[in-house]
Amino acid sequence: MRSILAAALLACLAPAPPATAQAATKAEPATIEIVFNPPTDAPMRYRVARDRAARTSRPAMSASWVEELRFTRAGDGFIAHWRMEAASLPPEMRAPGVAPMIAPFTGEPIAFDLDAEGTVLRVRDWPAAQARILAAVDAAGQLIPAADRDKVMPQVRAMFTGLTAETAPSALLRNVEPLFGGGGLSMHVGEEISTPIEQPVPLLGGSVAMDVTITLSAAEPGRTATLTSRSDYDPDSFKRLLTQLADRFTPAEKAARTQELEQMLPEMLLSETGTTLIDLPSGMPLRYENRRIATIDGKTVPVESLALTWLR
Repeated sequence: MRSILAAALLACLAPAPPATAQAATKAEPATIEIVFNPPTDAPMRYRVARDRAARTSRPAMSASWVEELRFTRAGDGFIAHWRMEAASLPPEMRAPGVAPMIAPFTGEPIAFDLDAEGTVLRVRDWPAAQARILAAVDAAGQLIPAADRDKVMPQVRAMFTGLTAETAPSALLRNVEPLFGGGGLSMHVGEEISTPIEQPVPLLGGSVAMDVTITLSAAEPGRTATLTSRSDYDPDSFKRLLTQLADRFTPAEKAARTQELEQMLPEMLLSETGTTLIDLPSGMPLRYENRRIATIDGKTVPVESLALTWLR
């Protein structure tokens, strides 16, 4: 999902009026501009921390690792070279059944084209990257029983064969996507913007509609800005995704899977809240925190959280 940076920038008040002024002039909140200007002389390393709440079908999960970005300029935009740091992977990501699926992302970095504001446009050499990923999918498939492999792996393969150079970034950069696209924002402290967006879900070939509210609430001009956001998901979008997901199963399984997915729907009435501390000289987040929650029968239930920390 493309997570939206929301901001809070600490107000910088206008200078006090001269002593000779006849009446006080109301101070205007400071306007803060975020320019995407990442360092190009050294890799940027971010610690990724994910926590997932326990559910009936799976236990709670907490994991942390490091992902690396290296930026180079290309015309008016940038190229981002991304990979996961193999030495940082936790034990569960090194398990025999998981490690082959992680392997394509820990070796040679995958390159992405970015525009001047840091929005990811496409994977630069998607056919080569896709071939690496599909080889990893096939290798992982050899580790599970043949009966299960024949049922599951064609669906997994279809998720990646259906991606294009333009849709693949949302799937590959899932953990660090909030780091991109922060440039071009110009707001005054305390300003709030609300807008509907369509969040791509490329592995399912669909999208989710949501209403996003961004607030710029605090800043230290020239140094940092704090951004906050709230995203409320449209439940009808989830119904459409459920249908698309069920269509991936065989006819014999579809009815049972559809019923199972419909029972999960209450958990998918989701909202997210996020806070980002931006380093203004680079336009990159120093710290990003996001919490996804579900409202079920009037009760708020945690679903998962994501935190990104720039290891400077």
